[in-house]
Amino acid sequence: MSSIYSPSPALAGDKNDTRRIQDAVDRAFLAGGGEVRIPAGVWRVGSLRLRSRVTLHLLENAVLEGSRDPEDYICLEKDELEPVSKDGKGAAALSRWNHAIIKALNAEDVALIGEKGSVIDGRDTFDPQGEEGYRGPHAVNLYHCRNVTFRGYTIRNSANWAHCIFFSENIEAKELRVEAGHDGFHVRGCRNVTVEDSVFHTGDDCIAGFANLNVIVRNCDLNSACSHFRFGGTNVLIEGCLAQGPGIYGHRYTMSREEQAASLPTNDTHRHNTLAFFTYFATHEISTPFLPGSILVRDTTVEEVDRFFQFNFSGSDKWQTGQSLKSIRFEDMRIRNVRMPMVIYSDGKVNTVFEMRDSTYSLAPGVGPVDPIQAANFERITLHNVAFRGIGTDHLIRTWTGVGKIEAEGVTVDPPVKSLSVPAAEPFYSADI
Repeated sequence: MSSIYSPSPALAGDKNDTRRIQDAVDRAFLAGGGEVRIPAGVWRVGSLRLRSRVTLHLLENAVLEGSRDPEDYICLEKDELEPVSKDGKGAAALSRWNHAIIKALNAEDVALIGEKGSVIDGRDTFDPQGEEGYRGPHAVNLYHCRNVTFRGYTIRNSANWAHCIFFSENIEAKELRVEAGHDGFHVRGCRNVTVEDSVFHTGDDCIAGFANLNVIVRNCDLNSACSHFRFGGTNVLIEGCLAQGPGIYGHRYTMSREEQAASLPTNDTHRHNTLAFFTYFATHEISTPFLPGSILVRDTTVEEVDRFFQFNFSGSDKWQTGQSLKSIRFEDMRIRNVRMPMVIYSDGKVNTVFEMRDSTYSLAPGVGPVDPIQAANFERITLHNVAFRGIGTDHLIRTWTGVGKIEAEGVTVDPPVKSLSVPAAEPFYSADI
C-alpha cells in the first residue's frame, strides 16, 4: 500500500493552500510515490504540479478553488524537483496559454481522483493576456505523460479547457463531470485514450483534439454550445452516447468583454445553439503521424443540432487544414432535429469513405428544404437501411467535384425524392464551425 500524505495544517493567517498541497505532493514524490488526500473544505489554489507516481485524491466535498488572479499560475521552469529536460521536451507547456490549476509534465503513473462532491472550480478566471483576450488557465494540463487515471470529480467553470492533454499515452477517464467552461476533454497527439461513463455539459466542445491513436468514448452524456465532438484520430470508437442541444451553458466568446472580465456566468443573452454533433478536426499545428480514419460512431442519439456532421476541407474552415480524413462510419444512430446539411468534402488527395447504416435522420420542423448531404472529393458514400424524414428536397446528395461511388440500399425518404444525387449548379460554401 502506498504512503498517505495530507497538506500540513494552516498556521494563523496562512492562506497559501497552494504551497501546503504542493509540499504534500513533493514529499510523496521524493519518497518514491504515494497518495495525497485533500480533506473536505474549500482549498484556494493557483497552480499545482502533479508528479510521477503520485495520486491526488479529493475526498468527499473537497473543493479546489482556482485563484482569480492569472499571475498565481506559476511557470514550471523554476521547478527544482523535475525541471524541463535539456532537449526541451514539453517546453511548450511553460507558456502562459498552458497555465492550469493542476499540471503534469513528463510524468508517469499519475492519478487525479475524487469522491462525492469533489470539485475543481476554475471560477472563469479572466486573463486579458490569455487566448482571445479573456481565457484564463485550464483546469488540468498534461504534456508528455503516460499511465494517467482521472476518476470521480467535477470540474466547473474552467477558464479554458477542463482537460488539456498533449503528447501523452495510456489515459483512462471515468465518471467525470464537466459543467460550463470551455472544452471538456481535449487530447492532441495522444495514444490509448478511454473516456467512459462521464457527463460533459460545456459551453464549448465536449470532446476535442486531433492526431490521436486508439481512442474510445463510451456511455457519455454530452451537451454543448459548440460541437459535441471536434475530433480527429485513427482507430476511434464512440458508442452508447447521448448528445443533445442546445447548450445548457452558453459560449463565453459571445459575452461582452465586461461580462468576461467580471467572470459572470453565461445566460440566455449568449449563444447556446449546438453547431454540430461531429466536426472533423485537423490543423498544421502538430503533425499527424497516422492517416486519420477508421472512426466508428454507433448506438448514439443526437438531438437538436445545427449540423450532424461537418467535414469541410474546401479551404473555408480554419480548423480543417491539416491531414484529411480517410474513413468514418455511423451505425445505429438516432438523429433528430437537424437544421443544416451534413458536409463531406475531402481535400482531393485523400478521398473519403463515408458510411451510415441502420439509422434514422430527421430535420427540425419548419426549417424548410435542406440537402441531407453535401459532398465533394469522396471515394464512396454508402447509405444502408437509413430513414430520412422531413427533408423536402428532390434528392439526398448534392455533389461538387471529385464524385465517387454512391451506394444506397434500404433507404427510405419521407417525403420521397426524385433522385439519389444531383450535381450542384452553384459554388460550394459552408460556414466555419
